Amino acid sequence: MNPFFKSEGKEKKLYPLLFSRYSGHDFICVELNCDDNTLIPIIPNKEFVNKKKEDIDQKNPDIRDFKYGYIVLDEGEEFWNTDYRDLVPSEWLNKQGSDLLPYYKMLMPHEIYFNSDGNFSFEPKYPIKGYYMPAKLRIDPTAHIVYEDSRTNDLTKLARLGSEGRSTATSVISYAVVKSLAEQGETVEDQKLLSFTDNRQDASLQAGHFNDFYATIRLRAALCAAVEKSNKPLEIFEIAEALYRSLGLKEKQYAIYPSNDEDFPDERNIEALKEYLKYRIFQDLKRGWRYTLPNLEQVALLELDYKNLDKLAALDDRFQNISFMANMPKEKRKDILKNILDYFRTNFALDHKFFKDIANNEELMRDRLSLDSVWSLDYNERLDKPSEMVITMPSPKPKGKFFVSIGQRSSLGKYINRCLMEERFEKLKKEEYEITLQSILKLLCDTNFLTVEKDRKDTNISYYKLRVDQLLWIKGDEKTIPLDHTRFNFQEGLKGLEPNNYFQELYKTDFSHFKKELVAKEHTGQISSDQRIEREEAFRKGEISNMFCSPTMELGIDIANLNIVHMRNVPPNAANYAQRSGRAGRSGQTALVFTYCSTMSPHDVNYFRNATDMVAGTVQPPRIDLINEELIGSHLNAFLLMNLEISELKSSAADILDLSNENKIFVNQDIYARIEHLCTINKEYFINEFEKITLSIVSELVDTTWFTKQWIEIKIKNSQYILQMHLLVGLECFKMPVC
Repeated sequence: MNPFFKSEGKEKKLYPLLFSRYSGHDFICVELNCDDNTLIPIIPNKEFVNKKKEDIDQKNPDIRDFKYGYIVLDEGEEFWNTDYRDLVPSEWLNKQGSDLLPYYKMLMPHEIYFNSDGNFSFEPKYPIKGYYMPAKLRIDPTAHIVYEDSRTNDLTKLARLGSEGRSTATSVISYAVVKSLAEQGETVEDQKLLSFTDNRQDASLQAGHFNDFYATIRLRAALCAAVEKSNKPLEIFEIAEALYRSLGLKEKQYAIYPSNDEDFPDERNIEALKEYLKYRIFQDLKRGWRYTLPNLEQVALLELDYKNLDKLAALDDRFQNISFMANMPKEKRKDILKNILDYFRTNFALDHKFFKDIANNEELMRDRLSLDSVWSLDYNERLDKPSEMVITMPSPKPKGKFFVSIGQRSSLGKYINRCLMEERFEKLKKEEYEITLQSILKLLCDTNFLTVEKDRKDTNISYYKLRVDQLLWIKGDEKTIPLDHTRFNFQEGLKGLEPNNYFQELYKTDFSHFKKELVAKEHTGQISSDQRIEREEAFRKGEISNMFCSPTMELGIDIANLNIVHMRNVPPNAANYAQRSGRAGRSGQTALVFTYCSTMSPHDVNYFRNATDMVAGTVQPPRIDLINEELIGSHLNAFLLMNLEISELKSSAADILDLSNENKIFVNQDIYARIEHLCTINKEYFINEFEKITLSIVSELVDTTWFTKQWIEIKIKNSQYILQMHLLVGLECFKMPVC
């Protein structure tokens, strides 16, 4: 990014913007230059990091130690009147609780005044007023959120325009193109897109990314439809069957060995598919499993609740041993209990018979589900084992188990202490907290919400999991998004988050309108010739909807009914662009060619600004510098090989190599000696003849300072070594796979 632009002949500064993920307010990214009191524009990257807490004088912190941060403009909002001492955790306060500790006071918003030239002061010297907050952001006053965990990355709190990845953008665009073609009534054969990338690994990655994207949205759309149709909440024992019916897949779409008669499908194939669907639903209960694809719960299409939780919350006698909840309204009790259970769920601490037989379930899926289908495990994928929640971590940790702490310093521990303080109770110390939490966990175990297992060696340590059979899948109201109160300290006054309309509509899609599965494949030098021919034919028929290819598809392959070409990156030059764009519209029909330009690639950004140079650029004919010393040297080697007449070169490479030791391969000693002898006795002839031939073809060599008889003589002296190296390099190239 160029941090400056000219306006009316005067240079102005440009400041990057980020946006609160919860309030949408803009945060200006700056570096404070405290020497000349100016605001420097800075992109929030790896260098956008202030000193660590332990490296700062915490009693007398200096603003220079907090020079990287954000400015939010003061436009008269009410939230600037908030007393931040009421929001922060107690450990940020002094012993009296009357004020923030000096270090944490520096993390709070500070009034700052500045002008359009980037001059600033913490005194009201300039016309524009805002508030400065150092990075990492520990408080978002615009959303009334305190980020207690200092490890949380700022990009999980703030977003920026154009922050999507190239793979995600390509998958979303590719899906939208094929969907649009289907909606326009194009034939199944014409519902396709050809996408180019310069890197064959990227083509493979992109094909997998699209298939993953498609399978995820289709699965969620099926769940959304199943919940919509159900007249009651769905439970785990019903989920797999409901999804199976909602998807309406034919056996040949997922099975390795489908039945020839569709009316007689193999029951074991169906069982494998249902187990696979159930596993994917378990994964969707995780927090952040798909960072770029919010799940149904996060777009208000689904609500997850727990059986009998209302009943438990209403029973006062069950909470007599939990002091802060004893006299609490049942609605507040349910909120706390639900947040605790959600913490287990989103940490994948799940208990279900599926995981007790996980090895056999994985084997069933691999034996029955086709790797070529989107409805199967990936080649290297292993089923995730559930985590287990522990108050005290065991030492040593048992093998094969994954633990998540629910101790006092965990997100759950901080949440429970916040709940106590809201009810006017003192914050619990470690021992008091563990007693209170054990009382809550015992209640949830006794009422069948959680399961508990004692450590085999130390019976004082217990492992807790959530019983999945207590979960309820309920249709969402399309308006209310649940907030994660255990991990984030939300304060009252935060407006409800609005669901993402794009993903809401995406998950409501009726995929039966496509008349086919939207499959993506790669077309690169990594696959065999037979596979490439097979995929080209399937692409012509529309059986493959998205073909992601390296430059292998630039030349010599004709897809007559192709209307749309996409380029995942700007090609190296106009010649490549012409070849790739020329794949579309070859039968005279209207064609669309479009290119994705990444903000992180200078090459892409340049041609985004100067698109004509690429799209309508002049294709330069290939040129060779005929007086290049390296090129003439290669020709000399070829000249020598031709005149030395080594007969063994006319057959197998093995005939000229000593293969007695595979780790040290050399040219046969007798051939090497013959080359040396012939070069010695014919040296004068070789020098004169090569000079004569070369100058007759490239007369410009006369004007060079390096092309002399002496140069040719030196090259011939080294020829035996050079020829050996060329032969060995050629052998290594022969061993390498084709690109």
